[in-house]
Amino acid sequence: MSKCFLVTGAESTGTRMMVRSFVLLNIPELEFPRRFNWAYGSIFPIEGDCVIHVGMPMGGVWADLWEVAKRMRNEGKKIVPIVMTREWFATTQSQVKRGFVSTPDEAIANIREAYRRITQQLPHYFMVSYEQYCLEAQYRSWLFSLWGLPLPPIDIHYGNAQYYG
Repeated sequence: MSKCFLVTGAESTGTRMMVRSFVLLNIPELEFPRRFNWAYGSIFPIEGDCVIHVGMPMGGVWADLWEVAKRMRNEGKKIVPIVMTREWFATTQSQVKRGFVSTPDEAIANIREAYRRITQQLPHYFMVSYEQYCLEAQYRSWLFSLWGLPLPPIDIHYGNAQYYG
């Protein structure tokens, strides 16, 4: 059975970096419809493994991860949920800098809501630390070996230092 790697996490936790890691291994990314209104059979034309990015929230929309996972199973994919985490100060600063939120307090509220929803809707997942992923190639190698994949050839920019100037 082919796998669909479901990459999620609060905004600014490295979800896009993780998706890019899979894409660099020639695993195609599926576009997630923001309002979750795709027709059955229309999103999974891909044979083999794939990756899907579902930020929490994504474009201001809180996705129903349980429903996304159910749809992937119904399409014949084994779900491999990956939940990205990142130290909160850098996450809040990044969210404000990138315009996802207006204030650090709003970012903290979104982070709390994101992980409340994720842990309720995805009971089994791999939790991946942004910091370890960026700083330790051995950690990246170990993770991808768990998923039966080689180490991705990704150039990583560790973004936390810019917030501690």
